[in-house]
Parts: sequence; structure tokens; C-alpha cells
Amino acid sequence: MPRPEGYRKALRLMKTAEKFGLPVMTFIDTPGAYPGIGAEERGQSEAIGKTCTN
Repeated sequence: MPRPEGYRKALRLMKTAEKFGLPVMTFIDTPGAYPGIGAEERGQSEAIGKTCTN
């Protein structure tokens, strides 16, 4: 399952691609965000939100 760190990594890669004018193609085939308390303590909702809005 996706974790907060993975969302942040995806955002860094998308920003790097934007900086160099490279296209980004995404394939989404996941069961959804990890529902654990630990993931939320590490800022999962913030990471998802930033990935979707940037």
C-alpha cells in the first residue's frame, strides 16, 4: 500500500520533470492509501493533498 513517503517521492519526481520540461505518465493501480495510524502520524493526508494539487 502507498505510504506518505511514496507520495512525497512522486511529487519530487514530478517537480523535477516539470523543471526539465519532461512529460510525466502515471499509472494508478493501488488498493488506496495505507489506513494505519502510523501513516497518518507521518502526514499521509498532507502528502496526498500536495501531490494532487501541485
